[in-house]
Amino acid sequence: MVQISRIVNERTVDGWQLEMARLKFNRFEEVAIQNTLEACRHLLKRRDVLDAIRDEIPPSVNPKWSAGPTDKQQTELYRQTVSYFDTYYSTLSQLSGLVARFSGVFGKNFSDNGPFLKWVTDRFELPQPLQEELEKSRLFRAILAHPQQFPPYDWATTAFDSYPNVHIVLWGPLGRGAKPVPEGARTDHPLAVRFPDWQFDAPDEVSATNVLLTLGALVFSDILSARASASSFASNLTVEQARTRIMSADSPMSPADRHTRSLFEIAEAGPASVTKEWK
Repeated sequence: MVQISRIVNERTVDGWQLEMARLKFNRFEEVAIQNTLEACRHLLKRRDVLDAIRDEIPPSVNPKWSAGPTDKQQTELYRQTVSYFDTYYSTLSQLSGLVARFSGVFGKNFSDNGPFLKWVTDRFELPQPLQEELEKSRLFRAILAHPQQFPPYDWATTAFDSYPNVHIVLWGPLGRGAKPVPEGARTDHPLAVRFPDWQFDAPDEVSATNVLLTLGALVFSDILSARASASSFASNLTVEQARTRIMSADSPMSPADRHTRSLFEIAEAGPASVTKEWK
């Protein structure tokens, strides 16, 4: 799990929307940007639903642990975990579609998210832990969405010292083919006695969201740099300058800012649609 120091929120996406609104795009590009921004906002909401369920689980005497979820809470946690990773995958697909739509910037088009992740992490030279987080989330969702491709699995709620949040773990018997253990799963889980023969913990949704939206910020930065340089409405921007605008250090991203609402939601305003030169 990637160490979490800052948490993305609605204001993070607001910044991308405002920067994109300074530029001119054709109709297809505008829709691709809009859909990607909406997907990112939806992912943030699905992330927070999972933690809201955890907040309802009573604590135990040991402050590090909960007393354990009820059957109803277990079922809801599983359902919302499935919903989160479906949204994660669709958001990843929207980013891939955004790259395809801006062929003049990226020159790439992918029909599958696996090759897209490989290309985009290489392009932006993401550190290995971030690459692993992205791929693990994709693989976890693949088991949920395509059970016919994997050994049968069961699920449970669990928590342990290195992953103390109550979360879903998938587990099941070894398969009979060339790959008896699903890709991304493990056989040395701390609770393997309870969950034989392979195990796959649901990736932490806060970390997964952070990493995926970091990737989104890098994609938007390249679009911003390329189109600002070609626009008569904006000053030229290097990639580094564009990234500073998209990934502003002033954006509120502390744990206390996690539930900060969108500026557009607060003001009940429509989508940003301004065109002006940067100062």
